[in-house]
Amino acid sequence: MTQHRINTGDHPPIKQYPRRLPLARKEEADHLVKEMVDNGIIEELSGPWVSPIVLVKKKDGSTRFCVDYRKLKEITKKDSYPLPRIDDTLDALNGSQWFTTLDLKSGYWQIEIRPENREKTAFTTGQGLWQFKVMPFGLCNAPATFERLMETVLRGLSSEACLVYLDDIIIVGRTFEEHLNNLRKVFQRLQKANLKLNLKKCRFFHKEVTYLGHVISAEGVKTDPEKIKTVVDWPRPETEPEGQIARWIQRLQEYDFEIQHRKGTSHGNADALSRRPCTESFKHCTNAEKKFGMEIDISVKVLTTASVDPWSSCEIQKAHLEDPNIKPILEKKLNSADRPSWQEIAPESPATKRYWALWNSLHLKDGVLYSDKINLWVYVNTVQ
Repeated sequence: MTQHRINTGDHPPIKQYPRRLPLARKEEADHLVKEMVDNGIIEELSGPWVSPIVLVKKKDGSTRFCVDYRKLKEITKKDSYPLPRIDDTLDALNGSQWFTTLDLKSGYWQIEIRPENREKTAFTTGQGLWQFKVMPFGLCNAPATFERLMETVLRGLSSEACLVYLDDIIIVGRTFEEHLNNLRKVFQRLQKANLKLNLKKCRFFHKEVTYLGHVISAEGVKTDPEKIKTVVDWPRPETEPEGQIARWIQRLQEYDFEIQHRKGTSHGNADALSRRPCTESFKHCTNAEKKFGMEIDISVKVLTTASVDPWSSCEIQKAHLEDPNIKPILEKKLNSADRPSWQEIAPESPATKRYWALWNSLHLKDGVLYSDKINLWVYVNTVQ
């Protein structure tokens, strides 16, 4: 359905020498190479390009065969196709009751490399030269190619049916019947594109699932406890308070968190990090923790996003009629499609007059007033 391209322009080939591997790892690498040859993933070649290999341990203890393509990435023209924003993806799951998560089996390996670009993926374990026939891990444009493929395959299915982030697909539904129907549609698309799933990693018909590092349920989105376990289990410093807390904060820098400022004596964090010693077994710091509940793990609760049920047309219309700026325009739209005269609208508020100026960009559907976003943007920027 698509092929990956490695565009290096007129740059000459890059040749790197293989790295030494321990005997046990070398045998493992040779075994993985044989496995990939048998599965049609790689093939032998004779060419000027070569990169060293990297063996990476996966969560389940198995080994992922990777190639160090950093030199190749430096000369490759970048594909700017964007990945979805994770926060937007999580927001789109709002209101769903049923969840199914799908994982593609060796997702990258289900995309072919263009024949003329295959030699650029060449690698060696120290014996022989091999090239990938399919897209390997480590290429700079691989995520863009994969995301483009998945969005093409699932194009036309709304966010109320499914969402995709690389090889992670989540199918949702407000009812079991709707969820089953959405699942059927996704399977039909994947089958048509000849994409294979990893059944061991798929989770069907759950009320709560883990997706993109978060726990998703009908109640909302919260942090996966496994992701914060390291921070929660961090031992509290007992000696040399200033140095240990400073080092602890430094290690926290790689995480996404917010330090809240509190005025005066309530600002226990700043006091704990001050030059004054925090004596008596961290008495001052411990008091601050108890006062603000910092000794309790509240991180999951704080990050939980409660779901909001969508409004019906009647509820939106009621809200419009309760808005003093929108109500006059809505009532006139309901009575007549013709724009009222300035004399009729003159007594109204400035906001109502702005809506009057955009009369032709306002549309009435099921008693609800909608605006043309493009015309509204042009109007606002013209006024400014």
